[in-house]
Amino acid sequence: PEELTAYIKAQCGDIPAVELPKVESSGWSLPSLRTFAEIGPYQEFDLGAGLAAFMMPKALKPDHPATLYVGKVVDKLLKKSQLPQTYSGYHVLVLNDDETVNACAAPGGFVIVTTGMLKFLENENELAMILAHEIGHLEFHHSVREMGPENYAAFSLAALDAATDLNDPAVKQAIVDRATSAAKAIPFFDKLDPAVQQQRIDSAVATALEQAQTLKANALAKMSELAMMVGNTLSTGYNVDFEAAADRRAISLGTAAGYDSAALSSVLERIKSRNNGFGEAYPVDRDVQVENFRKSYPVTDQVKFVGDYAAVRKQIDSLNADDLFVGK
Repeated sequence: PEELTAYIKAQCGDIPAVELPKVESSGWSLPSLRTFAEIGPYQEFDLGAGLAAFMMPKALKPDHPATLYVGKVVDKLLKKSQLPQTYSGYHVLVLNDDETVNACAAPGGFVIVTTGMLKFLENENELAMILAHEIGHLEFHHSVREMGPENYAAFSLAALDAATDLNDPAVKQAIVDRATSAAKAIPFFDKLDPAVQQQRIDSAVATALEQAQTLKANALAKMSELAMMVGNTLSTGYNVDFEAAADRRAISLGTAAGYDSAALSSVLERIKSRNNGFGEAYPVDRDVQVENFRKSYPVTDQVKFVGDYAAVRKQIDSLNADDLFVGK
């Protein structure tokens, strides 16, 4: 969507264009390709951007103090991250949603936190540990791993088909050429009347172009379906193993960046009390596991904060339409 593109440009400038590979394939599949089944940085970004687009109506402007502040904390963590860069960099979205206490990370470097979470947290230490947990998910590529091999490949193929420009003369000509060859391959084609031959060719070309349009539409629908599946996972959590791994990474990454990992234990204690547990996707004894793992890391006595958390909290108490990126 244009809004998301503008938002990303406001954060980091233009995104470089990507030329998709061209390989031969058979049947009525689109000429771009149907055999390339690997999701790389660009495909992860494409999936994450699709998810982020759904959230844009609630996103604060990229230059809002809350967005800038969260971005600074993310930047501090990324200096110690195993994934300091993604296809188009990292993009922070602060959503105007006081009712939802949540943070998540969409594939491709989208770090998302609600105003409800910012109000639930008490200081920058706690925010940093929550963000470190989400960055851990990105480092481990949990989103695409959670999709599974079948959906993983399906998204890749759908993304490539959806990206095919059927108005491109070269693409259209490739479809016409294949349809023509297929029409001429029928038995005794050369014995038919020239007018009938042309009729068969025209019919084959029309069918091929129609099927190409249908395939593109189906690809877009499949991408939307898979994006929603990943989006639901972001809201509820991945699975016990992935969430435990992200917790451990939050401790190691947060500590390496100079934050106090005790803050994660404090947050989990309040989350457990608020929600009467952690949810099915998380370890039942999540707080105990975190506290035990935390003992192997040094205590950070003096943290150098990147901003004034209390001031940011006050600024999100009185948001209006002018603070939203697409609020006007």
